[in-house]
Amino acid sequence: MNNKKIFIPLIVILFILLASVSYWAGKNSNIQANKELKKINNILNSGSIDWNSYLVGNIKNISGREITVKGFSSNKELTVDILPSAKIYEIYYFKAGQTLPEGFSEEDLIGEPFTINGADYVSAEKDISFEEIKAGDDIFVQFEITPNYKLKGSVVKVREPGSQPADL
Repeated sequence: MNNKKIFIPLIVILFILLASVSYWAGKNSNIQANKELKKINNILNSGSIDWNSYLVGNIKNISGREITVKGFSSNKELTVDILPSAKIYEIYYFKAGQTLPEGFSEEDLIGEPFTINGADYVSAEKDISFEEIKAGDDIFVQFEITPNYKLKGSVVKVREPGSQPADL
């Protein structure tokens, strides 16, 4: 009987001690992780590194100015908020000498003609409004990462799937 009186409080004290040590270790590791994240964040936002970050894929959903994109080579989806000041273009690739697609003019041609598999191609792009972007379009977005880890798109290029020649 006397052993029970000693044993039960000893178990309670050990439990409290283990819980306290576990809590302190967890809190300490969270503090350390936050310090490391702050270091990384300071480096990335220092202005000394010139980042060119791009998101490419197919548009799954548009909600307000947020576009959810599924990557071409993965099933992962990311959402990017398109800035009101973003430059938005429709881009089109076609064989050199082919009639320009409807809505494009000679002024819309960009870059130099290029050759793939013995065929010459040119590309054209024109300004479009955000409202002309639609789910199902292929998209290329140049973006920045905000301090609260949101993606903000500043340059957007879209094309209809299948508008690119098969051998490109």
